[in-house]
Amino acid sequence: MKIFKIKYLLFGIVFFVFANHVNAQGAFSDGKTAKLSSSQIQKLLNLKAPVAVPTYIPAGFTVKSVEAISSKEGSFIVFDYNLVYANQKGDTFTIQATNEGIGDHFIHKVVKGKNPYFKGEVMVGPQDPTATEQVDERVVAGEWIEGNPKYYPPGISKKHVLFYGLDAEGITKNEGLKIMLSLRYLKK
Repeated sequence: MKIFKIKYLLFGIVFFVFANHVNAQGAFSDGKTAKLSSSQIQKLLNLKAPVAVPTYIPAGFTVKSVEAISSKEGSFIVFDYNLVYANQKGDTFTIQATNEGIGDHFIHKVVKGKNPYFKGEVMVGPQDPTATEQVDERVVAGEWIEGNPKYYPPGISKKHVLFYGLDAEGITKNEGLKIMLSLRYLKK
């Protein structure tokens, strides 16, 4: 009976370690599924901040531009980046990230989900009719979600907390939700 308990305990420990390793591996992307070039990946890694990239890209979309800026304001470092994707019809979506000056998106009829590597609930929906005169179901935004330092790649300071959002024209709120749920931290 004692040997059975020891085997059971060892199995539990091995399973726990394996599950945490798989979970941590799932938090990362090498940037290739985000359709980023080597130079764009390097530009983002040079921020030395927790960069999140989408691992789901709707069919026909490619990277249009990558903007990455960091600046020092006193002892505080501000990080901002935008990943802009577009298709040939002119539809776009942008993943935005910053650690300063976020505001609410005015959205309604939201779809919700949970990305396990970020804090907060993922909510995506069309722009609120109070924000625009006419509601367009294919002009959507995603509320800001907070990065979770527990899953930051090695070498990234846990004190840099970024927020990640979505702005899009020409995609559905369900596609927007898939994009936000697919965010993973960029790792070398």
